[in-house]
Amino acid sequence: MTTIIGVTRYSGTEPRTSAVVLASDVATTHQNWEARGDVAVMQRTRKDSQKIYVNNAGDAAIAMSGVRDRAYLQFLYELINGKINLRESIDKGNFRELLELNLGRFGGRMFDGEAVNGLLIATRYDDKPMLWNCWPLGKIEERRIMAIGSGSDYALKHIGDKEILSPDQISIKEAVKYASDAVEVANTDIYTTGLDLVVVAPDKIHSFGNRIKSQIQSAKSASLNSIISEFN
Repeated sequence: MTTIIGVTRYSGTEPRTSAVVLASDVATTHQNWEARGDVAVMQRTRKDSQKIYVNNAGDAAIAMSGVRDRAYLQFLYELINGKINLRESIDKGNFRELLELNLGRFGGRMFDGEAVNGLLIATRYDDKPMLWNCWPLGKIEERRIMAIGSGSDYALKHIGDKEILSPDQISIKEAVKYASDAVEVANTDIYTTGLDLVVVAPDKIHSFGNRIKSQIQSAKSASLNSIISEFN
């Protein structure tokens, strides 16, 4: 289960202050069936997992929701390493490789909406940050604000309550806060936890996931040490 949200800060008069903020949870759910006598019991386990990746060219941040299987990992590897021409797909508005990834799971039989992947991609081509929603059947559309995953409804409602009339109405700082707060609100979904954050600026992509994780761990350690010290 996943919550991924993208928020665009766009300025036509000052393009260097434009940016796209991508935020996600870091929880991955694995589903297994365990035989118990004459019945099978479904078990779900959860672990931390990265969901936003920066490609090797440094011009795109990629966030995927949905099934995490071998086909997913191969597709992600090829996308990160430039073996899939992402810019060409965006220019065409059609992501053929994503469609093939999803259809390949069905064996030519029946579409299963629980066995697909969708993407949010933030690019900085030509030093212009833009946000793209990539639908499971391959269509690519530009978005100013978009969320995908199991907690997307909660995240979008939170952003909607802010009544953002235009992407040039907010600052990058506000875009970061709105996106991170939206993921936190989506924790209403029990399979959404943690935070990863990426800011795509005109000249560079900034990743903050490791910093967030490290500071959370440091705060937890400091709190525990403070508690322990009360019993010395």
